[in-house]
Amino acid sequence: MKAILNPLCVYLAILESDMLGSRPYSEAYMARYTNPPLLTPKYDTQEELFQLWLDQLDETIRVLSSPLTYEGEEVQPITLGAQDFVYKGDAKKWLKFTNSLKLKIAARLVNADLPRAIRIAEETAKVSDGYIASLDDNFIYMKGKKNNHWNNDLSSNAGSRQLIQFLVNNRDPRLRFIFAKNDFNSNVVQAYFDQEKDLPAYIDANVEFDLVGGKKKFKGWKAPGEPWVRYYGLPVEADAKNNSIYVDYFDPQNKIFNLLTKDNVEKDYQPMALINREIIKGQYTYTYPDAPDVNPEQEKASDNDPGWSGLYLSCGEVNLLLAEFKTLGAALPETAQEYFTRGVRLSIESYDQIAGLNHIPYYDKPYSKDPFDVTIELKTGEVAHVLSQPAYQLTGDKQGDLEKIYIQQYIQYILSPFDMFSTVRRSGVPKLGSAYLPFVEFGGVVSRDLIPRRFPFDEPSPSDLMYQITIDAIQAQGFSLGNRPIANLNTQRVWYDKNAPQFGEGPNY
Repeated sequence: MKAILNPLCVYLAILESDMLGSRPYSEAYMARYTNPPLLTPKYDTQEELFQLWLDQLDETIRVLSSPLTYEGEEVQPITLGAQDFVYKGDAKKWLKFTNSLKLKIAARLVNADLPRAIRIAEETAKVSDGYIASLDDNFIYMKGKKNNHWNNDLSSNAGSRQLIQFLVNNRDPRLRFIFAKNDFNSNVVQAYFDQEKDLPAYIDANVEFDLVGGKKKFKGWKAPGEPWVRYYGLPVEADAKNNSIYVDYFDPQNKIFNLLTKDNVEKDYQPMALINREIIKGQYTYTYPDAPDVNPEQEKASDNDPGWSGLYLSCGEVNLLLAEFKTLGAALPETAQEYFTRGVRLSIESYDQIAGLNHIPYYDKPYSKDPFDVTIELKTGEVAHVLSQPAYQLTGDKQGDLEKIYIQQYIQYILSPFDMFSTVRRSGVPKLGSAYLPFVEFGGVVSRDLIPRRFPFDEPSPSDLMYQITIDAIQAQGFSLGNRPIANLNTQRVWYDKNAPQFGEGPNY
């Protein structure tokens, strides 16, 4: 049981150190085990943490792969069964998870110590107990029925225009699982026609209609049709909502995104692809969009819901990391394209797996009142189509291939914000001028060298027993207190980020 807890502690510690650097770890939480109680644990540097984590993971691998003995005799371990919420007591799967976790560490080392990162990747690929390689191996944690994953509503988090368009153009099914359909189904479009109100231009461009008695009658969607015509992203630009060319995206005068009921009450409609709340939040009542005076159906949270299932480490992520290391020169048994192709396929299938477990809206059934609506589950032939697209094919050009791999890691990590941010930070992808998924300058006063690369540190209270230890650790990393000037959060970097490229510059190794 102690061995199983090691990788869980390491997983969480990696994400915390990503943004804060040095952390109390080796001596943390030791007060109850020491006499006198250790109330002032030291800060381990990020470089020390990486070795501590690798040692812990190796210890878990040794314990779980060796016979258990007590006083020189082999004994049978306790079987956790259903009390193990993830792998039901399957030690082989915990071994795969532990081994795979090394790749997350190796990925963070590529700009600090590339030869070491490659060695870790090579060792991981050769371990006899293997790594997370199939959907059955995925680390999925199902919370109880009454527990949401995130408490905040996340109701206004839209995808960027370049990301949504990339996913739509390539017909990447992950779009449908990560983001939610907008409110503009055929019934709502017809309601706009009935009230003789203009649709947002990007939606209108995908609508076909007939003129019947001088009135518009919805006929169908232009290619690519449902569900792809229900996803649109927001422009990435400083103060975009006040730019007149983006009026159809932000509706600053509240004139576009609403219709009137028969009682002259405004009813709002969301045209953007927002983050799919149910896949990250759990129990959630979804109201299907419809015309203003229609009583819409709801998909209600109930006691019959299985509870929220979260994907924390997957076979898709592992293979995409192996594709990266193969491209960087690691001696791995398969080609970069084989790892890459498998990584994309398994990433798509893993997202479909989670969408199904969480029964997100439109996955199990379409909206019954909309004759043009379709479901969003993964369909036959979709993966093959995605993999045939140029952005999903490696060519042997190292820099170009790395960009494609990092784009896929970026998509894989959308629902894991710390991993996503760390990948963008260490890779410089999305990249300026990319032919696939370009980094877009924010403009105005928001330059790339002002985008923070770590969390700020506020000065601790002088009465805190850890005051001086904390101050010393902050100063040892070259960090200043607070978040002003904001440039400090870009230039004062955590250890493994010091040699990484600036945002948008692409890989520099």
